[in-house]
Amino acid sequence: MGYIEAMITSAQNPDQLLPFLYAAPAHPDGWSPFLIRLAEFFNTGTACLRLLDRQAAVVHQSFSFGFSPEATRNYLENFRDLDPFIDTLEQLPAGKVAASHSVISDQDYLRSEHYNQVFRLNGNFYAMGSHVERSQTRSLQVGVHRPRSQGPFSAQECRLLEYFSPHLREAAKLLTLLDEYRQALTRSRLALDQLPYGVWELDEQLRCVWMNTEAEQALENQVYGLKTRAEKLTFAKDQDAVRLNKAYRALQNQPKTSTLTLKIAQGQAALVFVTVQNSSQQLSADRGCSYLAFLLDSQRQLQLDPLALGQFYQLTPAEVRLLNHFLQGKDLHEISNCLQVSLNTLRSQLKSILRKTETTRQAELMRKLLMNWSCLK
Repeated sequence: MGYIEAMITSAQNPDQLLPFLYAAPAHPDGWSPFLIRLAEFFNTGTACLRLLDRQAAVVHQSFSFGFSPEATRNYLENFRDLDPFIDTLEQLPAGKVAASHSVISDQDYLRSEHYNQVFRLNGNFYAMGSHVERSQTRSLQVGVHRPRSQGPFSAQECRLLEYFSPHLREAAKLLTLLDEYRQALTRSRLALDQLPYGVWELDEQLRCVWMNTEAEQALENQVYGLKTRAEKLTFAKDQDAVRLNKAYRALQNQPKTSTLTLKIAQGQAALVFVTVQNSSQQLSADRGCSYLAFLLDSQRQLQLDPLALGQFYQLTPAEVRLLNHFLQGKDLHEISNCLQVSLNTLRSQLKSILRKTETTRQAELMRKLLMNWSCLK
């Protein structure tokens, strides 16, 4: 048994690297923890994972361990011309590992630009790697590298690296899903920043998780005495804080699809709380629901766009008028007194609105309207 085979026999189980592999898509340090352990597993000084363009000389993403900045820069700028292994990896099935000495002789590699501009700068000479995943336009490449003194990579080492290929493919899919989620979340938050009123997301314990720009400014300027204490939204004045705490308790005791309106500043504004039932597919047991809080100021003349609502939901002018009063924090009785319209008429209009907007409760309706800035003037 040779030195390398003995090293592998005594090495740690490759399964011990899998937690680091699957944690990589969401880990703050990305792929570094996994690549460090991959290099340690094969007793190499460097390891890399790169997303390459198959049609243009572009590296879309590059994660590496142990490479000098100069070596990394040289490879990223000229990989298509420098790398003598690309064509071989392109011809192999996805996941199949090739060792560098089977692709190019030691003598030829010593004279290559790849060795002199990339590997030599890190003391490397031999490599093994594969295209873990491949599409028509891109390929995901993994590789490890070591000095000439340690000899070329063996067939057994190649099989060990191949063991990680299906796991890397799954982790790459997870990374894609997380990137899509982050992009969607960013777009959603940018849209919420366009809203002309404050929006807070509160967790099940009513702690602030996120807020839009208007909400940040309201807290910074202590509009209506609003502030945070122990991560919870509260008021500077004790009597207002007591009323808000009562509202919190009522909110938690209400059905999971409800709204609660708290009038503030002698009725000039209102905090409207909407319960959000979390997805039934969520595996975490500690967040059954969350809440959205909206700061609606009657002085800002917030108005819905009747043309947009007519186009989206075919709402009548009377129905839009009712919704505008809801957005001022009024309930049906207050709206009835204000408009001199009977409660039965308003309830009939509300029922029609729920049907047209495909919502079943007022909480769902308010959430749909308040989260859609395109419905506002």
